[in-house]
Amino acid sequence: MNRHIIKNTLFALVSIIFLLSAIGKFADREAIVELFANAGMADYLIRFAVIQLIIVACLWYKPLRSLGVLVASAFLGGVIVMMINTDCSPLSAGLTLIMLWIAYKLEWWGYWNHYTDTCSCGWCKLHGKGKGKKAVCPNPKDECDCGNHCKCPKGKCTCS
Repeated sequence: MNRHIIKNTLFALVSIIFLLSAIGKFADREAIVELFANAGMADYLIRFAVIQLIIVACLWYKPLRSLGVLVASAFLGGVIVMMINTDCSPLSAGLTLIMLWIAYKLEWWGYWNHYTDTCSCGWCKLHGKGKGKKAVCPNPKDECDCGNHCKCPKGKCTCS
């Protein structure tokens, strides 16, 4: 359960960073305009803001999350290079990129473990809807036989 909270918190922080940056670009915030002018890209300011909004939408629409992480990673890589070129500290973009990848890896952790912390052998089936899915043995009277590390006492799968 903690993994889900941390993952969602990190995705929310990254999304807030992208949203605030996009709003600053739309509002022609002086520091952002100056940064883009120094890099010779002042004409593309609004386009970058739109890309950031697309990234946020992809991060929160789960079927497009992988695309969002890919585009956000490329975007943040470009930001890091632009900040190095203009003698600004790329620390904020680097930390945002690290937070994004930690959140994404925490999500993939769930895919590898079938979104359950009680069965990693793959024998048990997930039952229920939404976040309340639980691992339950397909036949509660039998033992899960997958390398002798899963058993089904009282119809619930437990792994050692």
